[in-house]
Amino acid sequence: MNGDLLLQILNYSNAYVVILDKVMDIQFVNLTLAQRLGFESKEDPIGMSWLDFIPEKHRAKIRMVHSALVHQQGREYKEFTNLINDRNGVEFNVRWFNTSINHETYWTFSFGLPQIEMIAVSESEIRDNFRTAIESDKTMIQSLKEYANGIQESFGLTKAYKLTE
Repeated sequence: MNGDLLLQILNYSNAYVVILDKVMDIQFVNLTLAQRLGFESKEDPIGMSWLDFIPEKHRAKIRMVHSALVHQQGREYKEFTNLINDRNGVEFNVRWFNTSINHETYWTFSFGLPQIEMIAVSESEIRDNFRTAIESDKTMIQSLKEYANGIQESFGLTKAYKLTE
């Protein structure tokens, strides 16, 4: 596989790709992540601090994770999930797979997958929805029985054949 093809794959995959230098400035970002961050091109965020896209309350942790990865001491951070802010401040969650690049530089390479947010539903809400569905089904079944019984009566069928509950 040649380098151009690999670069195209990185740029247009549904996954996010970012390479950060030692001070956490963006050196590469694929088009998918650039657009998710709110940019039109992948060149726009180059040179910006990655921390600009991290919610303030998580920045210290992300600095520590990056430092550990750069110094190859962050085995527990090879996979890591954190919140990201786009340019408009909208948060989204990403599961990152990280490695260090220590060949003449001390950078990190991260491959991320967007995490679908789960909607928290209580047990009582589930029960209420189930109860509502059952009641709707009972109402529909009763309507069908009445309709079928009406057809039977119109054909003069006896009550022995009437649908009952």
